[in-house]
Amino acid sequence: MTRSLLILLFLCCGALAAAGVNFAGSWDAPVNDVSAFSLDLTQTGNRITGYHTAIANRGKRVDSVLPDEGRPSITGTITGGVAHVRFQSGYDESGRGEAVLTLRDNKLEWKITKSSGIHHFPMSSVLSRQKKHPPKSPNHAKQLTGSIRHTSCSHGRPTAQESRRISPVADLVLVRFLLTI
Repeated sequence: MTRSLLILLFLCCGALAAAGVNFAGSWDAPVNDVSAFSLDLTQTGNRITGYHTAIANRGKRVDSVLPDEGRPSITGTITGGVAHVRFQSGYDESGRGEAVLTLRDNKLEWKITKSSGIHHFPMSSVLSRQKKHPPKSPNHAKQLTGSIRHTSCSHGRPTAQESRRISPVADLVLVRFLLTI
């Protein structure tokens, strides 16, 4: 009897593992004329954590939380192949909410179900996993956004109140983004 239960348990665990989904990795939404959005996610069992970068208002708003800035901005659990997450804005402490992440056809669908405060996360987005590169290092988002956590930009440059320098890589990304609009 005990042996039969162990075999059944082993088979059930194997079936669950085969049916599991993998949200881990670097995900980017296509850049359009008003925004860009990316997620760097880690999955451990049914737990999901991660960091985000959202560029909105034609590059005038950058909302990001980077790995070296402390706690993840994305946290949640995976149930039935769907991730239910909470998010925290890096732009304004009041910005937070809940979203559902779903994998479909090797794409990640992001949909906010509840939000409050000021944030620049898109209400919905479809992101692609970045296959050509390994998951981004903790410094990747910082390379793209410099050490800026949030800023209000005019003409693609930080305001006078912003004392931190944007990296040359971020300058190039911002110029390429502004040229697409």
